[in-house]
Amino acid sequence: MILDKAQERSAKAREFLENGQYREAAAAFISIGEYASAARAFVCIKAYMDAAQCYEKAAKPLDAARLYLLLKEWAKAATLFSAAGDEMRAEVAREQLRREQVEKPAHPELLAVEEKPAPARKEPVVWPEGDIWKAISLAEMDLAVTLYLKPGAKSGWILMQEAKGQEVTNALGEVLFLARDYAIAADAFRAAKNDIKAAQCYSLAGLFEESADLYVRCGEKNPAAENLEKAHQWSRAADIYNEEGKFVDAARCFEKMSEPVRAAGMFLKAQKADMALPLLQSVPPTSPHFAQCRLLAGKILFQKQQRDLALALLAPLNDTDTSSDSSFDILYQLAGLMEFGRELERAKDIYMRMQTARFGYKDVEKRLEALKNAMAHQARKTGSETDAQPPKPPSGNLQIDTSSLRDCSLLHRLDLNDLRHLWNIGNILEPAQGEIVLRKGDNSDGLYFILQGGLSITSDPSNPSLVVGFLGRSDFVGLGSLIQGPPQPNYMIAQKETKILYIPKGTIERVVSTEPELGLRLFRSISEHLVQKLIEMSKPKK
Repeated sequence: MILDKAQERSAKAREFLENGQYREAAAAFISIGEYASAARAFVCIKAYMDAAQCYEKAAKPLDAARLYLLLKEWAKAATLFSAAGDEMRAEVAREQLRREQVEKPAHPELLAVEEKPAPARKEPVVWPEGDIWKAISLAEMDLAVTLYLKPGAKSGWILMQEAKGQEVTNALGEVLFLARDYAIAADAFRAAKNDIKAAQCYSLAGLFEESADLYVRCGEKNPAAENLEKAHQWSRAADIYNEEGKFVDAARCFEKMSEPVRAAGMFLKAQKADMALPLLQSVPPTSPHFAQCRLLAGKILFQKQQRDLALALLAPLNDTDTSSDSSFDILYQLAGLMEFGRELERAKDIYMRMQTARFGYKDVEKRLEALKNAMAHQARKTGSETDAQPPKPPSGNLQIDTSSLRDCSLLHRLDLNDLRHLWNIGNILEPAQGEIVLRKGDNSDGLYFILQGGLSITSDPSNPSLVVGFLGRSDFVGLGSLIQGPPQPNYMIAQKETKILYIPKGTIERVVSTEPELGLRLFRSISEHLVQKLIEMSKPKK
């Protein structure tokens, strides 16, 4: 009996539909739970809000979201698009919501007292003839896509010519987007003044420069830069990243342009000197940027108090000839850098060489005079300090100084007593300058903690220009000895006045077995250090 009544109501609803009584048909469909049919009836009389609510009840979030988009119910549309997995259109709705909030006046109550103009009369939407347009007008986008992709159907360009009005053109853009005809969809969205969606479509179509230009026009700098990178427009992308404060991304673009000095400058602006130095040191002597890279690397190392490594990197520039203006400029900058690093004697020698080759070049004569005065003052100061200072104790009477161990990231879990214990069980090494501490290809037999001075990293100890890095105070090497780690990839060469705390692998193993609490703290500290490094390495580059 109940089934017969449902069938009777369904037949009545369809009768209403055939007679054009759409609201009555919708009410009849709702009474029997056919919400999708009711929604289509509401669409016929442009009752889009009622239709959207029916589509929601029919569990058709995409159809409901499209109607909410027409109604400019941005928040509701974004929620439903997101629930349906269409994040691109959800983001478009969110962007429209953000713009509407920005454009909303700060004090809307003030507008109430002003005389408001009569609202402009909205022109009725005129849909072109044809099955595709009928499906679009009924918000049946999936059916419209099927009809569009059918062999022999009208092309996107013809449909674009038929579309009149912003709303019709925008709806056509949605269909073309769903059909993945992105280039024509972008043109439709542009005609509908929906530039954000047009930019997205241009990007999907591989028209990255066009997409970037639209994003810039809309004030969306970051997606603009990303599209410029895809178009290999490194310079424009780097400029945008620089303006937005994304210096690491700008540096990456300059690297791809083979501009290592500008890339390093961006790394330095991002306070990433540890990324700038390897880049500068890797530039080969045949590169036209070699001299500028070495000069900048030398300045960074002087600032980090790594004088010996700075001098080693700058050594090849001493051989620069004096045959051209560019070579004179390199020598002039080198001499200035030596002054900056307080290497006054070396600076004087370079200035003298320049003065001999070309008298009167820039202000070399004045700089030489200033250097003579500075060197005389330095000699007097050094002499007085030597007279006043007591003699240094012999190296055999080294006092325990755990300050460098406290600053070591590998030992951050250990307290002062633990650090003193490590000092006592280890050996203090004082290698001579230039001595090889670890050889390339060898396996480390313990942990080396640098207390003073440092170790330069190179693939060839006889060639200073091949230095690729530096370990300074509180750095360490040999962690691979605690496991069966890989052999040393490079030589470790001692710098001037280097002191190292060396703890053999066997000693560490003995501590773990005889003093389990200290061993647990040590290995927990090492584990946390390694986890932190893995987290840093897994983070995407900005």
